[in-house]
Amino acid sequence: MTLLATVFILLILPFSAASQATNYLPETEGAIWEYQISVDNGQDEQVNIKRADTLSEVRQVDSGQRYTIQSRPAGNYEWIARDQTIYAPFYVLALPDELEELIPAELIEESQLPLFRFDASTSVVSEVLSVSEKIEVPDFINELIDFPVDIDSVEVDLEMTSQRTGREEIELGDVTFDTQAFDNTLSMSLKFDAGLLDFTVPLLDDYIVTSHWAEQTGLILQKADEYDITSNISSELLPSGTNATIPAYRAEMTSFESSDHSTFAEPDPIRPDSPSGITVHQNYPNPFNPITTISFQLDEPGTVSISVYDIQGREMKELARNEQLSSGTHYFDVDGSDWPSGNYMYRVQYRPDSGSSGTITRTRVMSLIK
Repeated sequence: MTLLATVFILLILPFSAASQATNYLPETEGAIWEYQISVDNGQDEQVNIKRADTLSEVRQVDSGQRYTIQSRPAGNYEWIARDQTIYAPFYVLALPDELEELIPAELIEESQLPLFRFDASTSVVSEVLSVSEKIEVPDFINELIDFPVDIDSVEVDLEMTSQRTGREEIELGDVTFDTQAFDNTLSMSLKFDAGLLDFTVPLLDDYIVTSHWAEQTGLILQKADEYDITSNISSELLPSGTNATIPAYRAEMTSFESSDHSTFAEPDPIRPDSPSGITVHQNYPNPFNPITTISFQLDEPGTVSISVYDIQGREMKELARNEQLSSGTHYFDVDGSDWPSGNYMYRVQYRPDSGSSGTITRTRVMSLIK
Protein backbone atom coordinates (compact mmCIF):
# COMPACT_ATOMS: atom_id res chain seq x y z
CA MET A 1 0.00 0.00 0.00
CA THR A 2 1.38 3.40 -0.93
CA LEU A 3 1.95 6.17 1.58
CA LEU A 4 -0.65 8.32 -0.21
CA ALA A 5 -3.31 5.58 0.08
CA THR A 6 -2.49 5.07 3.76
CA VAL A 7 -2.86 8.79 4.49
CA PHE A 8 -6.16 8.88 2.58
CA ILE A 9 -7.59 5.98 4.62
CA LEU A 10 -6.50 7.58 7.88
CA LEU A 11 -8.20 10.79 6.84
CA ILE A 12 -11.54 9.24 5.93
CA LEU A 13 -11.82 6.84 8.88
CA PRO A 14 -12.76 9.47 11.49
CA PHE A 15 -15.42 10.92 9.18
CA SER A 16 -16.94 7.51 8.45
CA ALA A 17 -17.13 6.60 12.13
CA ALA A 18 -18.65 9.93 13.07
CA SER A 19 -21.40 9.55 10.48
CA GLN A 20 -22.68 6.21 11.80
CA ALA A 21 -26.30 6.60 12.86
CA THR A 22 -25.78 4.66 16.11
CA ASN A 23 -23.39 7.41 17.25
CA TYR A 24 -26.40 9.72 17.59
CA LEU A 25 -28.33 7.54 20.02
CA PRO A 26 -27.51 6.28 23.54
CA GLU A 27 -25.73 2.93 23.71
CA THR A 28 -27.60 1.47 26.70
CA GLU A 29 -31.17 0.96 27.82
CA GLY A 30 -32.67 3.14 30.53
CA ALA A 31 -31.77 6.54 29.05
CA ILE A 32 -34.37 9.23 29.75
CA TRP A 33 -35.12 12.37 27.77
CA GLU A 34 -37.40 15.11 29.06
CA TYR A 35 -38.86 17.64 26.61
CA GLN A 36 -40.72 20.90 26.87
CA ILE A 37 -43.12 21.20 23.94
CA SER A 38 -44.53 24.61 23.00
CA VAL A 39 -47.33 25.10 20.48
CA ASP A 40 -48.00 28.72 19.49
CA ASN A 41 -50.62 29.90 17.01
CA GLY A 42 -49.31 33.48 17.00
CA GLN A 43 -52.44 34.90 18.65
CA ASP A 44 -51.19 35.03 22.23
CA GLU A 45 -52.31 31.42 22.70
CA GLN A 46 -49.40 29.19 23.68
CA VAL A 47 -49.75 25.65 24.98
CA ASN A 48 -46.87 24.07 26.91
CA ILE A 49 -46.65 20.30 27.33
CA LYS A 50 -44.09 18.13 29.12
CA ARG A 51 -43.01 14.82 27.62
CA ALA A 52 -40.77 12.10 29.06
CA ASP A 53 -39.19 9.46 26.78
CA THR A 54 -37.44 6.34 28.09
CA LEU A 55 -35.21 4.05 26.03
CA SER A 56 -36.73 0.71 27.05
CA GLU A 57 -34.92 -1.63 24.63
CA VAL A 58 -31.94 -1.68 22.28
CA ARG A 59 -31.93 -4.71 20.01
CA GLN A 60 -30.20 -5.87 16.84
CA VAL A 61 -32.73 -6.82 14.14
CA ASP A 62 -32.47 -7.65 10.43
CA SER A 63 -33.15 -4.04 9.47
CA GLY A 64 -30.50 -2.60 11.82
CA GLN A 65 -30.27 -1.51 15.46
CA ARG A 66 -33.75 -0.99 16.89
CA TYR A 67 -34.38 1.48 19.71
CA THR A 68 -37.77 1.19 21.41
CA ILE A 69 -38.92 4.37 23.15
CA GLN A 70 -41.61 4.53 25.82
CA SER A 71 -43.00 8.04 25.62
CA ARG A 72 -45.37 9.61 28.11
CA PRO A 73 -47.95 10.75 27.21
CA ALA A 74 -47.33 9.96 23.50
CA GLY A 75 -46.99 6.15 23.67
CA ASN A 76 -44.38 3.82 22.12
CA TYR A 77 -42.32 4.50 19.01
CA GLU A 78 -39.11 3.16 17.47
CA TRP A 79 -35.95 4.38 15.80
CA ILE A 80 -34.04 2.09 13.43
CA ALA A 81 -30.34 2.92 12.99
CA ARG A 82 -28.76 1.31 9.94
CA ASP A 83 -25.38 2.37 8.56
CA GLN A 84 -25.52 6.18 8.33
CA THR A 85 -29.30 6.60 8.48
CA ILE A 86 -31.95 6.77 11.19
CA TYR A 87 -35.35 5.49 10.12
CA ALA A 88 -38.39 6.73 12.00
CA PRO A 89 -42.19 6.64 11.79
CA PHE A 90 -43.96 9.47 10.02
CA TYR A 91 -45.57 10.82 13.20
CA VAL A 92 -42.25 11.83 14.79
CA LEU A 93 -42.62 15.00 12.72
CA ALA A 94 -45.52 15.99 15.01
CA LEU A 95 -48.09 17.10 12.46
CA PRO A 96 -51.43 18.46 13.71
CA ASP A 97 -54.20 15.88 14.10
CA GLU A 98 -56.18 17.47 11.25
CA LEU A 99 -53.40 16.86 8.71
CA GLU A 100 -52.86 13.30 9.95
CA GLU A 101 -56.46 12.61 8.92
CA LEU A 102 -55.30 13.08 5.33
CA ILE A 103 -52.39 10.64 5.58
CA PRO A 104 -52.86 6.91 4.88
CA ALA A 105 -53.17 5.01 8.18
CA GLU A 106 -50.45 2.50 7.32
CA LEU A 107 -48.04 5.37 6.74
CA ILE A 108 -48.76 6.75 10.20
CA GLU A 109 -48.74 3.48 12.10
CA GLU A 110 -46.29 1.13 10.41
CA SER A 111 -43.79 2.97 8.26
CA GLN A 112 -40.10 3.44 8.99
CA LEU A 113 -38.86 6.26 6.77
CA PRO A 114 -35.24 7.31 6.08
CA LEU A 115 -35.67 10.72 7.69
CA PHE A 116 -32.10 11.40 8.91
CA ARG A 117 -29.06 10.45 6.80
CA PHE A 118 -25.90 11.60 8.58
CA ASP A 119 -23.47 11.09 5.69
CA ALA A 120 -25.57 12.97 3.13
CA SER A 121 -24.12 16.00 1.40
CA THR A 122 -25.73 19.26 2.46
CA SER A 123 -26.40 20.02 -1.22
CA VAL A 124 -28.49 16.85 -1.71
CA VAL A 125 -32.26 16.77 -1.22
CA SER A 126 -33.41 13.14 -0.89
CA GLU A 127 -36.92 11.96 -1.61
CA VAL A 128 -38.33 10.16 1.43
CA LEU A 129 -41.74 9.28 0.08
CA SER A 130 -44.26 10.06 -2.63
CA VAL A 131 -47.75 8.59 -2.19
CA SER A 132 -51.21 9.13 -3.59
CA GLU A 133 -54.38 7.74 -2.05
CA LYS A 134 -58.09 8.33 -2.23
CA ILE A 135 -59.89 8.87 1.08
CA GLU A 136 -63.15 10.22 2.44
CA VAL A 137 -63.18 13.98 2.81
CA PRO A 138 -62.33 14.79 6.47
CA ASP A 139 -64.66 17.07 8.41
CA PHE A 140 -62.07 19.82 8.74
CA ILE A 141 -61.70 20.02 4.94
CA ASN A 142 -65.46 20.38 4.55
CA GLU A 143 -65.32 23.20 7.09
CA LEU A 144 -62.29 24.81 5.47
CA ILE A 145 -63.36 24.75 1.81
CA ASP A 146 -66.69 26.00 0.44
CA PHE A 147 -67.47 23.30 -2.12
CA PRO A 148 -70.01 24.26 -4.81
CA VAL A 149 -71.25 20.64 -4.91
CA ASP A 150 -71.29 17.67 -2.54
CA ILE A 151 -67.98 15.80 -2.60
CA ASP A 152 -67.47 12.54 -0.72
CA SER A 153 -63.86 11.63 -1.53
CA VAL A 154 -60.54 13.27 -2.27
CA GLU A 155 -57.24 12.06 -3.69
CA VAL A 156 -54.33 13.07 -1.46
CA ASP A 157 -50.87 13.52 -3.02
CA LEU A 158 -48.12 13.64 -0.38
CA GLU A 159 -44.42 14.17 -0.93
CA MET A 160 -41.61 14.44 1.61
CA THR A 161 -37.92 15.17 1.24
CA SER A 162 -35.02 15.16 3.68
CA GLN A 163 -31.91 17.34 3.64
CA ARG A 164 -28.98 17.45 6.04
CA THR A 165 -28.35 21.17 6.41
CA GLY A 166 -25.02 20.80 8.25
CA ARG A 167 -23.52 21.05 11.72
CA GLU A 168 -24.91 23.67 14.07
CA GLU A 169 -24.25 24.60 17.67
CA ILE A 170 -27.45 24.71 19.74
CA GLU A 171 -27.63 26.26 23.20
CA LEU A 172 -30.20 24.79 25.57
CA GLY A 173 -29.93 26.69 28.81
CA ASP A 174 -26.25 26.77 29.74
CA VAL A 175 -25.33 23.68 27.69
CA THR A 176 -24.05 23.94 24.10
CA PHE A 177 -24.54 20.96 21.78
CA ASP A 178 -22.74 20.31 18.52
CA THR A 179 -25.56 18.97 16.36
CA GLN A 180 -26.39 17.66 12.93
CA ALA A 181 -29.40 19.54 11.54
CA PHE A 182 -32.01 18.18 9.12
CA ASP A 183 -34.95 19.70 7.26
CA ASN A 184 -37.87 17.43 6.40
CA THR A 185 -40.07 19.19 3.85
CA LEU A 186 -43.68 18.21 3.18
CA SER A 187 -45.90 19.08 0.26
CA MET A 188 -49.53 18.02 0.04
CA SER A 189 -52.24 18.62 -2.51
CA LEU A 190 -55.88 17.53 -2.69
CA LYS A 191 -57.50 16.47 -5.97
CA PHE A 192 -61.28 16.66 -6.12
CA ASP A 193 -63.33 15.03 -8.87
CA ALA A 194 -67.07 15.59 -8.90
CA GLY A 195 -68.19 14.87 -12.43
CA LEU A 196 -67.76 18.02 -14.48
CA LEU A 197 -66.04 19.69 -11.53
CA ASP A 198 -62.37 18.70 -11.32
CA PHE A 199 -59.87 20.82 -9.38
CA THR A 200 -56.74 20.62 -7.22
CA VAL A 201 -56.11 22.41 -3.92
CA PRO A 202 -52.43 22.84 -2.83
CA LEU A 203 -52.76 22.41 0.93
CA LEU A 204 -49.06 22.39 1.87
CA ASP A 205 -46.21 23.85 -0.12
CA ASP A 206 -42.80 23.31 1.50
CA TYR A 207 -43.83 22.93 5.13
CA ILE A 208 -40.51 22.37 6.93
CA VAL A 209 -39.81 20.49 10.17
CA THR A 210 -36.23 21.00 11.45
CA SER A 211 -34.55 18.43 13.72
CA HIS A 212 -31.24 18.61 15.61
CA TRP A 213 -29.32 15.50 16.71
CA ALA A 214 -26.40 15.38 19.16
CA GLU A 215 -23.93 12.52 19.43
CA GLN A 216 -24.62 9.93 22.17
CA THR A 217 -27.73 11.89 23.14
CA GLY A 218 -30.29 11.76 20.36
CA LEU A 219 -32.92 14.24 19.22
CA ILE A 220 -32.48 17.40 21.28
CA LEU A 221 -34.58 19.92 19.35
CA GLN A 222 -37.38 19.81 16.79
CA LYS A 223 -39.24 22.83 15.49
CA ALA A 224 -41.49 24.17 12.75
CA ASP A 225 -42.69 27.69 11.99
CA GLU A 226 -46.33 28.69 11.86
CA TYR A 227 -47.84 27.85 8.48
CA ASP A 228 -50.89 29.48 6.89
CA ILE A 229 -52.78 26.79 4.99
CA THR A 230 -55.25 29.23 3.46
CA SER A 231 -52.48 31.13 1.65
CA ASN A 232 -52.36 28.33 -0.95
CA ILE A 233 -56.12 28.05 -1.50
CA SER A 234 -58.06 30.14 -3.99
CA SER A 235 -60.18 32.77 -2.25
CA GLU A 236 -63.17 31.56 -4.28
CA LEU A 237 -63.09 28.29 -2.33
CA LEU A 238 -62.76 29.86 1.11
CA PRO A 239 -65.72 31.02 3.19
CA SER A 240 -65.44 34.68 4.12
CA GLY A 241 -63.04 35.27 7.02
CA THR A 242 -61.59 31.75 6.98
CA ASN A 243 -58.17 31.47 8.62
CA ALA A 244 -56.50 28.09 9.08
CA THR A 245 -52.93 27.82 10.31
CA ILE A 246 -50.59 25.12 11.56
CA PRO A 247 -49.26 26.51 14.86
CA ALA A 248 -45.55 27.03 15.45
CA TYR A 249 -44.08 23.98 17.16
CA ARG A 250 -40.98 23.54 19.30
CA ALA A 251 -39.90 20.42 21.23
CA GLU A 252 -36.80 21.21 23.29
CA MET A 253 -34.90 18.74 25.43
CA THR A 254 -34.70 19.95 29.01
CA SER A 255 -32.77 17.04 30.51
CA PHE A 256 -31.09 13.81 29.49
CA GLU A 257 -29.92 10.98 31.73
CA SER A 258 -28.22 7.72 30.84
CA SER A 259 -25.97 5.21 32.54
CA ASP A 260 -23.02 6.89 30.82
CA HIS A 261 -23.62 10.58 31.52
CA SER A 262 -26.19 13.20 32.35
CA THR A 263 -26.87 16.49 30.64
CA PHE A 264 -29.15 19.05 32.18
CA ALA A 265 -30.29 21.92 30.01
CA GLU A 266 -31.64 24.71 32.18
CA PRO A 267 -35.26 25.40 31.18
CA ASP A 268 -36.38 28.61 29.56
CA PRO A 269 -38.54 31.06 31.55
CA ILE A 270 -41.85 29.68 30.26
CA ARG A 271 -41.26 26.27 31.80
CA PRO A 272 -43.23 26.05 35.05
CA ASP A 273 -41.20 23.24 36.62
CA SER A 274 -37.74 24.68 37.15
CA PRO A 275 -35.57 21.97 38.71
CA SER A 276 -34.29 24.30 41.42
CA GLY A 277 -35.76 23.48 44.83
CA ILE A 278 -35.43 19.71 44.70
CA THR A 279 -32.61 17.24 44.05
CA VAL A 280 -33.65 13.65 43.35
CA HIS A 281 -30.84 11.12 43.79
CA GLN A 282 -30.38 7.81 42.05
CA ASN A 283 -31.89 5.01 44.13
CA TYR A 284 -29.48 2.89 46.16
CA PRO A 285 -28.63 0.14 45.62
CA ASN A 286 -29.12 0.04 41.88
CA PRO A 287 -29.59 -2.56 40.48
CA PHE A 288 -31.50 -3.92 43.49
CA ASN A 289 -33.14 -7.13 44.75
CA PRO A 290 -35.72 -6.76 46.15
CA ILE A 291 -35.45 -3.55 48.25
CA THR A 292 -33.94 -0.19 47.37
CA THR A 293 -34.15 3.35 48.73
CA ILE A 294 -35.19 6.52 46.92
CA SER A 295 -33.82 9.75 48.39
CA PHE A 296 -34.22 13.43 47.55
CA GLN A 297 -33.46 16.80 49.07
CA LEU A 298 -35.90 19.71 49.37
CA ASP A 299 -34.71 23.30 49.62
CA GLU A 300 -37.95 24.34 51.35
CA PRO A 301 -41.08 22.66 52.76
CA GLY A 302 -43.73 21.48 50.35
CA THR A 303 -46.04 18.66 49.27
CA VAL A 304 -44.60 15.58 47.59
CA SER A 305 -46.08 12.70 45.58
CA ILE A 306 -43.99 9.67 44.61
CA SER A 307 -44.96 6.77 42.33
CA VAL A 308 -43.13 3.85 40.70
CA TYR A 309 -44.03 2.75 37.15
CA ASP A 310 -43.04 -0.12 34.93
CA ILE A 311 -41.50 0.63 31.55
CA GLN A 312 -44.97 0.55 29.93
CA GLY A 313 -46.10 3.39 32.19
CA ARG A 314 -48.31 1.31 34.51
CA GLU A 315 -48.25 2.43 38.14
CA MET A 316 -46.72 -0.29 40.33
CA LYS A 317 -46.64 1.47 43.69
CA GLU A 318 -47.65 4.82 45.16
CA LEU A 319 -45.20 5.77 47.89
CA ALA A 320 -46.63 9.19 48.79
CA ARG A 321 -49.57 11.34 47.74
CA ASN A 322 -49.49 15.07 48.49
CA GLU A 323 -47.48 14.37 51.63
CA GLN A 324 -46.33 17.44 53.51
CA LEU A 325 -42.55 17.32 54.02
CA SER A 326 -40.02 19.67 55.60
CA SER A 327 -36.88 20.94 53.95
CA GLY A 328 -33.92 18.57 54.02
CA THR A 329 -33.27 15.00 52.85
CA HIS A 330 -35.99 12.35 52.79
CA TYR A 331 -35.89 8.59 52.20
CA PHE A 332 -38.51 6.16 50.88
CA ASP A 333 -38.01 2.41 50.60
CA VAL A 334 -39.25 0.43 47.60
CA ASP A 335 -39.98 -3.30 47.86
CA GLY A 336 -40.00 -5.10 44.50
CA SER A 337 -40.57 -8.59 45.89
CA ASP A 338 -43.71 -9.09 43.80
CA TRP A 339 -42.34 -7.52 40.60
CA PRO A 340 -40.55 -9.23 37.71
CA SER A 341 -36.98 -8.29 36.85
CA GLY A 342 -36.66 -5.26 34.60
CA ASN A 343 -36.40 -1.48 34.46
CA TYR A 344 -38.76 0.72 36.46
CA MET A 345 -39.25 4.48 36.67
CA TYR A 346 -39.83 6.47 39.83
CA ARG A 347 -41.38 9.91 39.63
CA VAL A 348 -41.18 12.56 42.34
CA GLN A 349 -43.55 15.55 42.14
CA TYR A 350 -42.91 18.49 44.44
CA ARG A 351 -44.78 21.74 45.01
CA PRO A 352 -43.06 24.21 47.38
CA ASP A 353 -45.26 25.86 50.01
CA SER A 354 -43.93 29.30 49.14
CA GLY A 355 -45.40 29.13 45.65
CA SER A 356 -42.02 30.11 44.19
CA SER A 357 -42.63 27.68 41.33
CA GLY A 358 -45.28 25.32 40.04
CA THR A 359 -45.11 21.57 40.44
CA ILE A 360 -41.62 20.20 39.80
CA THR A 361 -41.43 16.69 38.36
CA ARG A 362 -38.31 14.54 38.25
CA THR A 363 -38.09 10.99 36.88
CA ARG A 364 -35.33 8.39 37.17
CA VAL A 365 -34.89 4.77 36.10
CA MET A 366 -33.96 1.89 38.38
CA SER A 367 -33.28 -1.80 37.63
CA LEU A 368 -34.61 -4.83 39.50
CA ILE A 369 -32.53 -7.98 38.93
CA LYS A 370 -33.58 -11.23 40.61
